[in-house]
Formats: sequence, structure tokens, C-alpha cells
Amino acid sequence: DASVFASGDQLVHICHRHEPPVRNELRVVRRDEERIVVDKPSSLPVHPCGRYRFNSVVYVLSRTHKVQALPVHRLDRLTSGVLVLALNASAARSIGDQIQAHTVSKHYLARVKGEFPLQTATKSEGPALFSSFEVPSEIIVDQNPSWVLCDEPLVCVNKRVGKFDVGAGGKESRTEFRRLSYNGRTSVVLCRPLTGRTHQIRVHLRALGFPIANDPSYGGKLCRGNTVLETRPCDAAVVDAFERRVRAEVDEICPECSHNNEQYIPADPHTKGELYCSEIWLHAICYAGDGWSESVPPPSWAMPDFDDENYLKDVDPNSLEPV
Repeated sequence: DASVFASGDQLVHICHRHEPPVRNELRVVRRDEERIVVDKPSSLPVHPCGRYRFNSVVYVLSRTHKVQALPVHRLDRLTSGVLVLALNASAARSIGDQIQAHTVSKHYLARVKGEFPLQTATKSEGPALFSSFEVPSEIIVDQNPSWVLCDEPLVCVNKRVGKFDVGAGGKESRTEFRRLSYNGRTSVVLCRPLTGRTHQIRVHLRALGFPIANDPSYGGKLCRGNTVLETRPCDAAVVDAFERRVRAEVDEICPECSHNNEQYIPADPHTKGELYCSEIWLHAICYAGDGWSESVPPPSWAMPDFDDENYLKDVDPNSLEPV
């Protein structure tokens, strides 16, 4: 029968749905009265967005550390590394003002396709602002490489999916790169974004001809290594810990299917068998501002002996384990 809605009526639709899987190894690096600093894993978004709510840095910190953290900068969902969050409005304004004034230095690591050049004609000396950061010695193989500058403007080419490219008339964007190692297939590169555009490092690396090797959105590939979450095995200790969190009402088991939002599964079930990208080789290793500096260790894929050849092998969607 037809129904007439009156002012103030609500139409509620309920469906059984789980958020896409994420890694939940969110490590707190430091906490004081002003800020909390975490080492964000790839696959975990910073704040609720799209299909993600429970599985976000802000919600995880609320559940596990009982804090209402305020993001003052962002990392892409697939990017890992250092993330600074304020614990009060004053700290958020202070750090936000520094970012707006371009006085916060940022360093990232990326592993890219091919042999990134040691020396080029378009090189930059790098501003003194970044001189306080020292690259961990264990990931340095190349000696005395030059900084390579990319200053192509960025334009949004697809607003629906949020995809960008270089192009005339776009927003001013500048990134500097320096090679740290090359293993015959891929190069590890230190990246310094001097402006803060969305996907800036990813787009500039592709524009230079050296895309992040496992970034399917910008010239890389979807492969064996980035289509699984590769988290620790679900052994008895993990199960016991989860059951304790349920009893403490930190986590909940879904009454419909007995799953929980932190279970590790090899692919997003809502893609109906399609591959699900869990990470790209882009890692924020250091953020520093006026009177503060926060850094995290380099990831395993940045090490000179990392097995990128096995990681980048093709994977058959039909071989994924059933969920």
C-alpha cells in the first residue's frame, strides 16, 4: 500500500554489511598532553570515510586508548607511516597553522619501478628546512645521489574516484626525490613533498617515469603481495585476547554471522572475488615542525635485501581463499 510521509517521519533501511578488511597493528609511538603519534599501517584510513567507520585510526584510538584524537594531517589509506594527531583544539590549531605556512617538513620512502637516476639535469639542492632528518643507514646503498625535482602542476581528472594527473592549469606542486638503492628491478627513493596536494608523490613519480611499483592506481600493479593483508596468524593467544575484548565490550561479534570487524580475510568480500589492494610502497618516515620532530622506522620493503620479485608476481583472483 502507498504511504504518505509527513514532516518529521524517518525512513530507516537496515542491511547486514561489514567494512572492508584492514590491518589493525596500530602502534603508538609517543603520547603527551598535546598530541599522540602513531605508526599507521597501510589499508587503515585516518578517519571515517566511504565504507570505513569502525576501521579507522580515529575509531581505533577511541576504542583502545580512550582518546578523541584530532587528525592534523592525513595519509592515504594505502600509505603507512608516521601520523600526528592532536589531543586538544589548541594543539590542532598550532600544528595546522604550521602545515598551512609550509614550515612542516615531510619525508617519505617509496619503492618504484626501474632504475631511478642518481644524477639528472633537473636536480635540486634541497632547502635547509629538511637538513635535520637523517635517513637510516640500513636502507642506504647509493652514495652522493642528487635531489631530483618534479614541479608539474596537478589536476583532478576523475572527481568520482579522486584520481589526479599532471596537466596545464593545475595546482602548483613540487616534490623532490633522491635514490637510496637499486636492486636491478626497483629503486627505493626518498621523497620530500614541498607542497601538499592529494596523491602528489604518487602522481609525480609516475610523471617522471618511475611509478610506485605496487600502486595500481598510478602505473603500478595489483599483485600477489598487495592483495592479502599478511597479518599475524590467528593463534590461540590472539583468539583469547579477542574474547577478552568482547567481554570488556571493546569489540563486538556480529549477531548475524559471528564475524567481527577486525578479522583478517584475504580479500574484500564485497568485490565478489575481485582483487583487493591492501597497500602501496609509500611510507611517511618523518614529519617535523617548529620545535618537534616525529619519525618511525623504515618498512621491510625499503631494505636492500627485500624480495620484490616474489612480491610482484601475478595472482589469480580465483585462487583467493573463500570468505
